[in-house]
Amino acid sequence: MKRIEIDVIDPKNEQAALLEYVAQREGLSIRQLASELDRDYRNVYDDVQKLVQLGLVEIPLGKLHVPYDEIDIRKTLREAA
Repeated sequence: MKRIEIDVIDPKNEQAALLEYVAQREGLSIRQLASELDRDYRNVYDDVQKLVQLGLVEIPLGKLHVPYDEIDIRKTLREAA
């Protein structure tokens, strides 16, 4: 089983919201995304780079693209006995 671990449960984490925003408005540049979200460019850039490293976002020709319609994120609450 292939696993990707992402800390999306943290309420301060904006990456999940960013991922959903990009999926709904594909074709934005990182600069356009930062402007539309009214966030600092560097913070958005860092979030996008993490999502790219995880394979959740692609940037063909400088435009953001989410290659999935749906992702499942699982969070372990406690280890099995």
